Amino acid sequence: LMKEEGRFVVNGLSDVRKGLKGEVVETAGSMDGEEKKKSNQGFDVKVDRSVCPVPWWKHTLENSLGGECADGETLPSIQLKLQQLRFELSRSLGRPTMLDSNLGHECYYSESAPGSSLARHMDERHEETKGPRGWLLPSRRSLSWLIYLSDTGESDIAGEGWDARINGGLLRTFPQKHYRQHDETTNNSSYLEKTVDCGSHNGNLQVGWLLGYEIEENEQQSITHPVFLDSWFDFTNPYTGMAEPHCILYIVREKPGQTDHNHMEIEYITGPWSTEAVPGNVLEFLHTRAELESSDQPVSPSLFLNSKYARQFSLLEDRQAWMKGSIPDGAEIEDFVPTRGTLVVFDSVTLPHEVTPVFRGKRAALAGWFHEETQPLGGNVVI
Repeated sequence: LMKEEGRFVVNGLSDVRKGLKGEVVETAGSMDGEEKKKSNQGFDVKVDRSVCPVPWWKHTLENSLGGECADGETLPSIQLKLQQLRFELSRSLGRPTMLDSNLGHECYYSESAPGSSLARHMDERHEETKGPRGWLLPSRRSLSWLIYLSDTGESDIAGEGWDARINGGLLRTFPQKHYRQHDETTNNSSYLEKTVDCGSHNGNLQVGWLLGYEIEENEQQSITHPVFLDSWFDFTNPYTGMAEPHCILYIVREKPGQTDHNHMEIEYITGPWSTEAVPGNVLEFLHTRAELESSDQPVSPSLFLNSKYARQFSLLEDRQAWMKGSIPDGAEIEDFVPTRGTLVVFDSVTLPHEVTPVFRGKRAALAGWFHEETQPLGGNVVI
């Protein structure tokens, strides 16, 4: 019925690359002189999934976790389960503002026919990368979720026989190989360096990784740390003597000689810089500076505090590598088969992902994003 009413449209629904839809971009494999096409963060506008916002989503958010509606009726099972999922994730992951039903939580239904795919992309980005509008939005995407409803179209129980080789349409993700949070139950946990949750720290969103490396036997594990961008670092202007907000990159690691998460400290990996002095996109600026300063030969002026930081730094959204089809530095491939009834949840800020081409059947999902409040202007106050 919704298709007949024209509610389904071809749309990526994830256009956060520069905050604008329909930009003219160069696509992978395009040749010089070829006509460039408009794209939503790399989505193919000719062969793409069809999406439709869910008409009952607002009604779901307006009602209680107990499943009772304002008119005394009971929420249908799927609506109740989505409410319970949001509340449980908010509690277990320590994201309290995700409980606010007035934020811009999103939900849509998508279908992908044979021939469709989805290019590698991010679901959310740091406010500083979105231009002026980034700091004006009341909320941002926090967690991405999908409930697969795929149908092979064969005689098996709908969707349960979805085969990666025959049907395609895999959700392909690129998690970091050496990123792990400290877990006392992990074997040889004493050899694990400690870090913090990825995605966000004190409201500052992650923009990259400080890459770990392979270790020799009996050496302490070198892990990958999330790199956060603080846009409100207090910097005293040497000419005026006045405090001005600057940007700075940092990681969080344990203090030397300490062994628990109560003894973690910020470690800056760059000096402060003003966004007004950065030509173009901040991500391109960071990528260029990291490449330039990776050599042991001193570079002046420098952004990174030493060449080791520059060599180990890797952007979450390294589009130059993506255009070449490369796996992100330090990452490994983890695929998810869109089997009917499968729930997938991941952090919207940290995980590059794509959908491989669909060969047969109908790849379908109920999906969306749970939101958190945007960091306030001036940043969060640490007490």
